Amino acid sequence: WPSTRGKPAIHALKAEGYLRFCVARNPWSRLVSCWKNKSTNSNWLNNNADTFQPNMEFLPFARTACSIPDVPSDRHLQSQYSIISDGDLLLVDRILRLESLEEDWEGLRKEYDLPPLPHYNRSKSEKLCWDLYRKFPEARSLVEKRYAVDIEFFGYAFEDLRPR
Repeated sequence: WPSTRGKPAIHALKAEGYLRFCVARNPWSRLVSCWKNKSTNSNWLNNNADTFQPNMEFLPFARTACSIPDVPSDRHLQSQYSIISDGDLLLVDRILRLESLEEDWEGLRKEYDLPPLPHYNRSKSEKLCWDLYRKFPEARSLVEKRYAVDIEFFGYAFEDLRPR
């Protein structure tokens, strides 16, 4: 994703014949992942020092993150739909889901003769997500409101987080 070049560059990729795809993630899981990664990331915290503090607890992090609109939000906190769209125009040709990435990639791989998908950073936070939102129902509600467009557009539900 050439995000540093902006949405005009994404439009240009279509004109050049490129397949444009994204990987969407359950918004509740995405926020927990962001909290786990960013609350201890000194570079990210330095860039967001006016908003986030090091080692924030989950609920204050969720309150803060969900209170920031897409603009001027850090890209890790923006709604996924806002990233892959330009107004009403969808900028991607295909949407893969993180929760079914291996299967989704396999279909894309066969269609375009791509290599198998490596997996370097497998998350083990399925139970953590479920436990955090059960402990802090306010956070669950905050995500439902803040990322309502993502939840509807990508078809996510909180129950998708239930550990198997």
